[in-house]
Amino acid sequence: MARDVVSGRTAASELPADLKRVLAGPCVAHFATVMAGRAHVTPVWIESAANGLDLKIDIGASTQKAANLRHCTTVCISLTDPDCSSTWYTIDGYVFATKLLTTDENIQRLAIRNLGRRRRNPELPRLLVTVRPTKILGESTAYTRST
Repeated sequence: MARDVVSGRTAASELPADLKRVLAGPCVAHFATVMAGRAHVTPVWIESAANGLDLKIDIGASTQKAANLRHCTTVCISLTDPDCSSTWYTIDGYVFATKLLTTDENIQRLAIRNLGRRRRNPELPRLLVTVRPTKILGESTAYTRST
């Protein structure tokens, strides 16, 4: 059964340690935005913000995701640990900051982390989206990670 890891986060609080561990490595999440009253879900690369409170997602500035966020900042994210699929999280939250990126430096760093190589011709400009979680549900299974 899923446990409510952090619920009703009205004040900023640290992301759970195991979630930060998953986000520190190669990680694909499913990012849901609202489009005309329905969910629009796409895979994205994700990482925790330097403050340990928020999540960062790099998206193309002219994508449907970006257009959706201009109308509604409510989002939902789901992800599993790539090393242990029984460790998973769903995160409700809202976008509280976006930063326009005019270079591909950030997406190339994420590509190297997730693919082991640079990405060919990423769309520019890009948006660095900061998500503030309001509720985190998850199931973390203890295991020994092989190195």
